[in-house]
Amino acid sequence: MEPSNFRRRRGVARQLSFRYPKLGSRLGVVPAASRDTAMTPNTFQTITNPATDPAHQPDTGFELGWDYAHYGTVPPADHLHPLSPVRQGWEAGRDSFGRRTLQANRFTRKWLQLRLNAWLRGRVFEGQQVNPAFLRQIDVAVCPVTREVLTHGTGELSDASVDRVFNDAAYAAGNLAVMSTRANHAKSAYGVDDAMAFVRQSEVGQLGQIDGLSAEHWARIAVLTSFATPM
Repeated sequence: MEPSNFRRRRGVARQLSFRYPKLGSRLGVVPAASRDTAMTPNTFQTITNPATDPAHQPDTGFELGWDYAHYGTVPPADHLHPLSPVRQGWEAGRDSFGRRTLQANRFTRKWLQLRLNAWLRGRVFEGQQVNPAFLRQIDVAVCPVTREVLTHGTGELSDASVDRVFNDAAYAAGNLAVMSTRANHAKSAYGVDDAMAFVRQSEVGQLGQIDGLSAEHWARIAVLTSFATPM
């Protein structure tokens, strides 16, 4: 017997899918091999034992700095002070690689940025499947939520951003999607139930735009988030 909460969410998501056809094909969510293997228990690991969680290991920052050096890039200024493990790994990498560095592209830089964010937030980063090639695979030209053309590195809200679909889960294949910074910022504090509630309230005229997104935008977020939210 399915829990009533599961049936309710699935029913609403199914109705929204019919209301906004072909949404799933435009979301840019590409699991690694199949959804059965991409969504592992580690995907939903949020608070872990610091003694065993890789995100809390001292070597994580050092390895991250090493990879910044390997791709000939410089870590953010906040991590260049002498006591930072990122700085220490970066300097060790520069001494080791010299000029024999790899060519960095925007997918490599985004991969490094995501790993840094995960480390700073104490989140699990699933490094076996989430790599620059995977980020290239899920890349899209148009935001699946707002339908605006995505830009890169302009500092505008139209810039592409890699979002953790379920905010309380890990950086893992099956829980990452590309969307605009505008959509990412709007959904960051809300879950699937919130998005569904916004849609219903907007459609009956109780609410206008919420955080700059319309009812149609929140409907797309509700469908997308339902794919990765544990029931």
